[in-house]
Amino acid sequence: ALDPITREELQDKLLEIWREHRLTVLAITHEIDEAIYLSDRIVMM
Repeated sequence: ALDPITREELQDKLLEIWREHRLTVLAITHEIDEAIYLSDRIVMM
């Protein structure tokens, strides 16, 4: 688990890396808000 500030910083960094390289990223999370923020597609199990 991460504190909220670190979580936001890492999410922003992940998006920055994705925008730069356009690679597929698989992220697994329990946080729906995080999934919505980071994704253009979501699959739920």
